[in-house]
Amino acid sequence: MGRWSELDGYDGPWIDAFVLIWEAYEAGTIPVGAVIADETGRVVARGRNRIFGAPAGHELGRTRPAHAEINALASLSSDRTPGGGGMLPGVYATVAAACR
Repeated sequence: MGRWSELDGYDGPWIDAFVLIWEAYEAGTIPVGAVIADETGRVVARGRNRIFGAPAGHELGRTRPAHAEINALASLSSDRTPGGGGMLPGVYATVAAACR
């Protein structure tokens, strides 16, 4: 899936979040995307809403907790979490209105 031309002037984690929103929308679920970036702005985990969609990878699906933010955290590598030897990244970005 390509980016929208209106977004070509932007960079960083927000672009990934908008792409995830579109993927969720096309899949027929609530259009919410979330990314986790490290201290440098590099995206280290992504997740999208899958409440009404199939699970994928480490992401939950077809269940009420399958919010974009939860799926982004579930996709986070264990070496980036406490106890895994790393630190939690410093930036969380979610794009959309609150889920209902």
